[in-house]
Amino acid sequence: MVQEDKSCAICGASTTLACSICLKVFYCGQQHQIMHWEQGHMLNCGTSPVKSQFDVERRDHLRSKAIEAIRRGDWQEAVSAGTISYRLTQTFYPDSELHPDMLVECVLLAVAHTQSGGTASWQQANKHLEEAAKLASLNPFDDLEINAVVFSVLGEVAGMLRDPHAGDWVQPYIQSLTTKLGPGDMLVGDAWVYACKLYTKLGQFDQALDAAAQALTIRERLLGPKHLLVADARFNVGLVHLRLGSAEEALNTFIMALQLHSGQDSQQRIELEYGAAMAQHQAGNYSAARISYDSALETCLAVYGKEHELYSEIEMCVAALEEDAM
Repeated sequence: MVQEDKSCAICGASTTLACSICLKVFYCGQQHQIMHWEQGHMLNCGTSPVKSQFDVERRDHLRSKAIEAIRRGDWQEAVSAGTISYRLTQTFYPDSELHPDMLVECVLLAVAHTQSGGTASWQQANKHLEEAAKLASLNPFDDLEINAVVFSVLGEVAGMLRDPHAGDWVQPYIQSLTTKLGPGDMLVGDAWVYACKLYTKLGQFDQALDAAAQALTIRERLLGPKHLLVADARFNVGLVHLRLGSAEEALNTFIMALQLHSGQDSQQRIELEYGAAMAQHQAGNYSAARISYDSALETCLAVYGKEHELYSEIEMCVAALEEDAM
């Protein structure tokens, strides 16, 4: 800031300190300068498109503010802070409408707008979701694990929006990982897991089954057939078979995975026993389904106790089974 006799843009107090960039707006001190900058002065300050250290610090502050707002469930605050951060980051790259450095803002705004609700907000969510998916697919982070997490968040948001085109982003993303790492890398397998979950949420079960099978193939090749991560991959295959109405295929897959969890009380074992019970229920094998449901309840009791929501969910399935068996 530079000195000249004017009044603070926030509180109106007499001051001699002007914005050092545009020299047109005045503040009583740094706190009100930062406040006014975040309220929108950054957008009409007349600053050079070349980012300054001050700009970067303000952008990082706004990012943190948006993230904290999302954690609190304050969606309007998250949208406000995220939007200003998005626009500020745009000014850093005047020759690029969508720069890789904007990926964080795109993800934050996709999440915040999705949760805000309302037609206008959902339209904004779709816009930022498409931007984020493009950046994640075409410009992956050097840290591929972070990039995989980002894409999984996009999958969650896309599933909430029920965007029928969300699956189109999967192939270029996985191709970018495959090019960097090779087709058999574990992170490529993890990407196929995320793809399976996204396709399932979108109701695209044939694509989900293919993605689950790809993940299973990679994990089995790298880890061997008896690894627990292979069992988890089989669980995903079984779930998709269940959604497709292929009860026998689902049951066989769940049983193969259960053999790897023998003697272990864990969340994975609960899910596998629960899945086997649903497959038997779907196939009309009610007596076998009841045994599997009871086994899932027993494991759930040992792991979580009766108060857990999964225990209640399985009990509801048992009640439905008893009605179907009458």
